[in-house]
Amino acid sequence: MTEPGHLTRIMTEAEFISYVADRPLRAEGICFTIRSDGTMAGEIDGAPLAGQWIWRDALFCRRAALGGEELGSGCEVIEVAGNRMRYIREEGRGAASVVEICEPD
Repeated sequence: MTEPGHLTRIMTEAEFISYVADRPLRAEGICFTIRSDGTMAGEIDGAPLAGQWIWRDALFCRRAALGGEELGSGCEVIEVAGNRMRYIREEGRGAASVVEICEPD
């Protein structure tokens, strides 16, 4: 894994699975897991999150629904540092969010 303060971009699906998949991702009001089988599930502010993902052109691409409402699809740049993951929407041109990568329950 990377040093705690230095963000490193994840470029391959294998790296993504190694660092992030099948481990709970948490932030205030957020807890979800991106599974290595191509699915994702959890909760955001108490509403159920469900979706599917693929890795394409060094980007994490997902289609998801929150509380039954379609969120649509989008691709994100993924970066990691220590036990943190930052995802940047709109192929790296949009808003960024940071979550903690936790050990599996």
